[in-house]
Amino acid sequence: PADVVHYLLKENLHAHHHRQDSMLPSAVMKDALRGRWRLSGPASSVRDAVTGEVEAEGEVHVETEGVVPKYTYRMHFALAQAGKGARNNKLAWKGFWSHNRLTGDCAVFTLKNDRAFYWSRVRSYKMGY
Repeated sequence: PADVVHYLLKENLHAHHHRQDSMLPSAVMKDALRGRWRLSGPASSVRDAVTGEVEAEGEVHVETEGVVPKYTYRMHFALAQAGKGARNNKLAWKGFWSHNRLTGDCAVFTLKNDRAFYWSRVRSYKMGY
């Protein structure tokens, strides 16, 4: 949400990439790339581009532009639970691909050493003193 992650708006990202006198903190925006994401739902009829199978519920797909304009990156994650009490607090890698826009080549990044990301539930985003 924009009130939580208030720096990552389209206007701010675009302005930061094209101006040196940006109002945004450089540490926050220096590695920000444009992209899009989607979460598959229970009645998803979208087929996976790589395997051709119907997507399962709770899969996250992220596409970002590369550091150089000729590459696009595609990441595939699965939401899971890390224990008995919590739900959807684990984001596990399912795939990571690079697409060369000029030649049309696709490359697969191996995920042998990459581990899942875990997080805890946040009850409030208020500024507490």
